[in-house]
Amino acid sequence: MAHDATAATRGERASKLFASAQARLERSEHVQRQLALGEMQDAALLDPTRPDIAVALGRLDLEFDFLSRARDVARRAIAADSSYSPAWLLSGEVWKRYWLTTIDEDARDRAIMAHRPQRPARSEERARVAAAAPLLVDAGEPEAAYAVAVSAARAAPRDPQAQALLAASAQRIGDLSIAQQLFDVAVPRLPVQQRERYEDISSLLPAAATESFEHMTGDARMQFIDRFWADTDPDPVSPENEAKLEYFTRVTQALNLYGTSRLGEWDMRAQYYVRFGRPSGRS
Repeated sequence: MAHDATAATRGERASKLFASAQARLERSEHVQRQLALGEMQDAALLDPTRPDIAVALGRLDLEFDFLSRARDVARRAIAADSSYSPAWLLSGEVWKRYWLTTIDEDARDRAIMAHRPQRPARSEERARVAAAAPLLVDAGEPEAAYAVAVSAARAAPRDPQAQALLAASAQRIGDLSIAQQLFDVAVPRLPVQQRERYEDISSLLPAAATESFEHMTGDARMQFIDRFWADTDPDPVSPENEAKLEYFTRVTQALNLYGTSRLGEWDMRAQYYVRFGRPSGRS
C-alpha cells in the first residue's frame, strides 16, 4: 500500500511538472524553454513509464541539439512500445538532423526507415509518414516519395501541408496537371509564414529588381508575381507553368527538409536549394 501511494505521488508530481513544462513551451522566450527542459527532465525521472513525457523530453533535447540524448530517448521509447508512433517520429527527426549535420546518407536512410510504418497510415501518423517523402526525393526515389505523400494526404485529406507535399511529389514524377491543381488548392490555405515562402520570388530576380520587389505590398506585389511567372513560363501553350511548378516543388522540399529559423527567415541551405535545386554532388 505504501509503495502504491508513493508511486501515485511520484506520478502526480510528474504530471504537474509535465503540464508546467508544456505551458512554458507555449511562450517564445528562450529562458522559458530552458526551464521547461529542466521540468521535463524531472518529470521523466519521476515517472519513467510515461512515453509522452519521454518523447516530449526527447524533442526538447533535439531542439537544444543534444542529439545523442534525443536518440537514446527515442530508442528506449521504441524498445518499450514499438507501436508508439511519436517515438518513431522522434527517431526519424534525430536521424534527419544527423544527416543534415554530416551529409551521411546512412543517417538519411535511417530517418526514412523510422518514418515509414509497415501499415497504411492513421491520421495521427500523418506527420511521421509525410516526413519520409522529402527524404525519399533526396534519395532519388520519387515514385516511393509519391506513394508516401499519397498515404499522408489520405490520412489528413483537409491538411494543406499534406496537399502541398503531394503536389510536389506529383511534379517529381511528371504529373504536372495534378501538381498544379493541388498547389492551387493548398498554398492559399497554408499558414502565413509558409505561404509567404511560395510567394517570395526574390531569389529568382536580378539584383536590380530584388530591392524594388521586397518593398512591394498588396495588389502591386501580387501583380508583379503574376507577370514574372507569365514571362518565365517555358511553354505558354501548355496549361501548366512548368517553371512555377518547379519552384513550388523546391520550396516544398526546402520547407520540409530545412524549415525556417525562429525569426521566419530561410535557413541558408533552404535558400540555395530553392534557387539552384538539389546539389548535384557532395564534397
